[in-house]
Amino acid sequence: MIAVPAYLIPFAKNIRTAKEVVSFDIKCTCGCISFRLVQNSYTAEEKKTLMECEQSQPKTGWHTIYGGIDKDGKPYTYIRKLFFFKKYIEFTPEPFFANIKVVKAICESCQKEIVLFDSRLNGYDSQESTDEELVYTPYFKNSASQCCGVSVKLEQFEDEDIDPNHFSWIRIYKKNGNKKTAFFDDETA
Repeated sequence: MIAVPAYLIPFAKNIRTAKEVVSFDIKCTCGCISFRLVQNSYTAEEKKTLMECEQSQPKTGWHTIYGGIDKDGKPYTYIRKLFFFKKYIEFTPEPFFANIKVVKAICESCQKEIVLFDSRLNGYDSQESTDEELVYTPYFKNSASQCCGVSVKLEQFEDEDIDPNHFSWIRIYKKNGNKKTAFFDDETA
């Protein structure tokens, strides 16, 4: 059975569990249940780096991309042209910050920032975070989003380890009265 991750226990209220799912509402330590949700973004320089990376990728058209491992153990990728000829291609790796995702809830009352999810530290894939990713400081735009209640749902595939910090899926919802809308949804495995 999945449990609430340790970093969220002080803020988890109305905990509901099932075999592979745990859901709960967020409540600040000051008692407030109204938050402004924010998600990290990219700086202008980071956007430029991502665009340059994307433009440097090989053009494959509608061809299927194939891959394998050569006799030296190195991976390779290629596309087939005219069904017989292989054109070997090499993809430029994305910058380390490209897949970092961070979501915070900022308390309306005391302005405390609660990290609901940080892909470098939480979720199953966090086990592979590099030192470069861990020292990176994510950028957050000033958001004018309205305050709302927050609900979190975590799932863990049955065959994965039982560490509550290594969940497989996270969904974060905004709650306004009886209305619940998705704010963030990510598979972490």
